[in-house]
Amino acid sequence: MKSIHQNQQSIQWTLSPFDFQGDINAGQIFFSRFEEVPSTFEMYDVDINKISEWLESDFSDEIISKHKREKFSEKESEEMLSAIYVFKDEIVLEIASDMMQMAYGKGAKMKATLIEGMKKFVKKEKSGISMIVQSKMGLMPKDLEIKKQEVDLSLHYNDGFDAVDEQLKRELSDENGSGLYLLYGAPGTGKSSYIKYLIHQVNKRMVFLPPKVALNLDDFALTDFLLDNRNIILVIEDSEELLKTDNNARTSAISMLLNLTDGILGDGLGIKIIATFNTELHQIDPALMRKGRLKLMYEFNKLSIPKSKALLAHLGVEKEVHNPMNLSEIYYLEEHQYQLHNNNGIGF
Repeated sequence: MKSIHQNQQSIQWTLSPFDFQGDINAGQIFFSRFEEVPSTFEMYDVDINKISEWLESDFSDEIISKHKREKFSEKESEEMLSAIYVFKDEIVLEIASDMMQMAYGKGAKMKATLIEGMKKFVKKEKSGISMIVQSKMGLMPKDLEIKKQEVDLSLHYNDGFDAVDEQLKRELSDENGSGLYLLYGAPGTGKSSYIKYLIHQVNKRMVFLPPKVALNLDDFALTDFLLDNRNIILVIEDSEELLKTDNNARTSAISMLLNLTDGILGDGLGIKIIATFNTELHQIDPALMRKGRLKLMYEFNKLSIPKSKALLAHLGVEKEVHNPMNLSEIYYLEEHQYQLHNNNGIGF
């Protein structure tokens, strides 16, 4: 059983306070207490422990009851997992993970005060990358831990790439505007490696969007997510299926992409999109190349012969180079040489 703690003023349930996952449910608690279907408001990336302290300190006289789910297993975090506060003023607040949901009625007078107060507990915007996950409050960003990479761009990419890097870092960090950034080229030429490097160079939140999810870019749930997460950078790798045109037949997902990068939604949401692909450039919908929408397009090629020689020498790999090489080929040689030099002689 999950531990639920209440003060002396308990609620008489007419509906179960638990959802289908066994968690306490703010909407049903509201309906049970106030006999009214509530409106809702959500806030993300908040410090729920600080919100809890603030509510119990400043609004103790307004709170009818409180319910806390505490850890019941040694494997769980020491942090409070979730809590619900029921207010006299037809408001139920639920806080869980790093989210807040408010269920409120027509007569709620404290709604604006609570929302304004909780804004100070929103975590500061930081660089990094998140992935979209489904929660009971809808789609939300979940942080991914990506180790910071120290990359010598002059060694790993061809001449002229430093200017591309500078433009990307400058424009992606800009608080204003929307736009599309297309990075393409054969597998193994360093597209994904560069994005992992870029994550820690741009002072802005990136959100990784899997290719299959991107094909449903016009889905209402994703639209709702973007409304709650404005001014972010969407990263879509292997986006061929999203970007390709088929006999000039445009999908609804591409139409949404066009609107996000240079349309009404682009102006309103400030979404920038980085899309990578391996397909031929002529297969990409030409509308994506329109000036104003397309901010940058760069083709990742094999390293030139001089660059390949320089990187191999830097890695301590002895090999004659007669043709341009992929980064993946070079690092395969480096790894293979390391294994040969460090094996114990058994099996070789």
